[in-house]
Amino acid sequence: LGSSLMASKGYASEEVGEAYKHAFELSKSMVGSPEVLPAISGLWNYYSVLADFDAALSLGNRLLEAADNTKPAVAYVAAHRALGTIYHRIGQPQVALKHFEAGTTFYNRQEHAELAATFGTDLLANTLFNLSWCLWEIGKPDLAVSRMEDAQSHVSEIQHPFTTTWFY
Repeated sequence: LGSSLMASKGYASEEVGEAYKHAFELSKSMVGSPEVLPAISGLWNYYSVLADFDAALSLGNRLLEAADNTKPAVAYVAAHRALGTIYHRIGQPQVALKHFEAGTTFYNRQEHAELAATFGTDLLANTLFNLSWCLWEIGKPDLAVSRMEDAQSHVSEIQHPFTTTWFY
C-alpha cells in the first residue's frame, strides 16, 4: 500500500506517512525477518523527503541493523542507499560516497530488480544517481558522468515505470 500511495500521492503525503508508520509498528514484532525492510525503508523515504534528517538518519541506521540481523544483500543496498542519501543531504558527501559505493556492491540484478515495486524505486538506480551527484561535488566529473550513464542504462534495462519517471 505504501509504495502505491507514494507513487500516486507523493512521498511526503500524510497518507504515505500513516501507512508506513502503521507498517513500522507492526514490523517491530518481526525482528530478524526481512519483511521489516520495506516498512523501515518506506518510513525512511517519508522522513527524508520531509527533511526530518534526524528521524531519517535513525531509520537508516535501523535499516543497517536489520541488514545485519537478516543478512539478505538487498537489506544492505537499502541501508547504504538510505544512509548515503541523508549524509549527502546534510553536507557530508565523502561519508555519503562510502555508503553509496558499498550499496552498489550488494546489488544483484537477477534478485533485486523485481523489488522496485516493494521499495518504490529501484535501489541500484537510486544509489547510482545519488553516487554520481556526490562524485560531481567532490570534483570527479568524469566518474560522475560514468555512474550516471550506468544508472541510465540500468533504468532502461529494468523498465520499472516509477523508477523511469523518477529518474528522468
